[in-house]
Amino acid sequence: MASTPAQALAMCGWTTWVENMKKLNGRHPLYDERRFKLLRQADDVITRGVRDTVTLISVRHPLVRLVSAFRNKFLNGRPVEKVGGYLRMAIQVLQLPADRNYISFSEFLVHVISTRRHADRHWSTYRQLCSPCYFHYDYIALLETYTEDMQYLAQELGIPIDPEARRNAKSVPGEDESAAAFRYYRNVTLPIRRQIVDIFKEDMEMFDYKLPDDFWLSDDDEVSLVS
Repeated sequence: MASTPAQALAMCGWTTWVENMKKLNGRHPLYDERRFKLLRQADDVITRGVRDTVTLISVRHPLVRLVSAFRNKFLNGRPVEKVGGYLRMAIQVLQLPADRNYISFSEFLVHVISTRRHADRHWSTYRQLCSPCYFHYDYIALLETYTEDMQYLAQELGIPIDPEARRNAKSVPGEDESAAAFRYYRNVTLPIRRQIVDIFKEDMEMFDYKLPDDFWLSDDDEVSLVS
């Protein structure tokens, strides 16, 4: 980074972080020659380099992150004209008919469960991606409190991070983003929900994320309680 040797491991809010890093360094962080130079070194040199910088991990609730991945990579379950990339792989893994041009959220979760040992980085666990038990991160930024966290970091590190520069926010104005995301799970069967929670429970424990009180309820359960 330009003014402070901070490394942002932005597993969440990636587009936002890219915009901030471009402002700081004048280039996209993935194509920064300094990054390529570091990654060409031996593993122990890379590890020392990371440990000698100010390190930051950006996280959000793991189950909300799954909803975001589904919305972004699978177009929120909408049919597509041309099947490719993420959707083609999911259809193959799920052994769906070759002419399928969409997957549901429940099917996406089954895909996540089926590929958990070689998960895509967009829905892999933080433990697999960022080794939070191995590296000591100086700062943890939560997407749920993004503006407040960025204001603090801008002041603490003395760098011009824009606290209002959040991009790709999918929530409706006035609506709680996490509450909206958890509604996706209402029509998911309990066995699938249990397996998903089991995969991501360490992530939730590490960053003190909880499940909503009504997470294990289904729409049918809610109707029964009301009636």
